[in-house]
Amino acid sequence: MFTRRKFLQTTALTTAGTLLTTRAFAERKLINSIGIQLFSVPKSLEADFPGTLKMLSTMGYKEVELYGPFSFSTQSAKDHWAAVTPSLGFSGSGFFGHTATEVKAILASNGLSAPSMHTDLDTLQTAMDPLAEAAHILGSTYVVLPAIPPDKRQSLDDYRKMADAFNSIGEKAKKAGVKFAYHNHGYGLKPLNGRSPSN
Repeated sequence: MFTRRKFLQTTALTTAGTLLTTRAFAERKLINSIGIQLFSVPKSLEADFPGTLKMLSTMGYKEVELYGPFSFSTQSAKDHWAAVTPSLGFSGSGFFGHTATEVKAILASNGLSAPSMHTDLDTLQTAMDPLAEAAHILGSTYVVLPAIPPDKRQSLDDYRKMADAFNSIGEKAKKAGVKFAYHNHGYGLKPLNGRSPSN
């Protein structure tokens, strides 16, 4: 039975703990900057790329993550994007008609940086050089795969092949002076044939 007294004691302890934790974060400055994945505001970016970045900066964001496809992305990536965008209601991506140098200037003028870039598997595997070149211009450290394509994660053997592909991509990224990252999703934790692909 949860009495009124017990409720008040628990609430008081929780409040005190929250205040202490918040103060500790503030004093230690554990979070120096907050970032946003630009796929969160695609229609706004498509309508006004510079204005949207300015708005995000005004809101307090310090970092953004760009998403592809980019002008240098593989044709298969561009074709896939063209096939899905009608259902999304927008088609803009990458640098939204700007060059990497122009995007860098727009970011800098708003006190923003782009530490990472989402892109697709084909581009990571076959177009690392232009991807890395754009990353260097922007000052990005990471080139990121946002998801494993569904047809490449149907079995445990598929996941083993992807692990090999990730190692190969990582080697290419390292040689090009960037770091490869993967945005994990729940499907990697769902058991296949009684085993979790993530193990």
